[in-house]
Amino acid sequence: MKNYVFRIGFYNERDAYSEQFDSQIAESNGRAIQAMLDNAATDRLRDEERTQQHEERVRLHEEEMKQLKRGLLNLAVSIDADRPTILRLLNSNNNKLDLLLIRLPPQQQ
Repeated sequence: MKNYVFRIGFYNERDAYSEQFDSQIAESNGRAIQAMLDNAATDRLRDEERTQQHEERVRLHEEEMKQLKRGLLNLAVSIDADRPTILRLLNSNNNKLDLLLIRLPPQQQ
């Protein structure tokens, strides 16, 4: 076995191979970690964009609901103002029927 002289002490070939292997593993791990961090940053930006889009859609839907409610309220008010509603007509007919039933003489058996 050959021995190599480095800064401090002596190393044999196995130690040199092990050191080279360790440095390759460290570099590989460093690249993997950097890739994971890049992916995490990309995912975070994508999630923020999706969240903003979702909030915008919710805001638009809420605005549409407000407009629909206003429209229904305006429709109900205009129906009441212009012509009698069905419920009012039914109540009127019911009252007339009650008056007729009261005025009729009781039937003799």
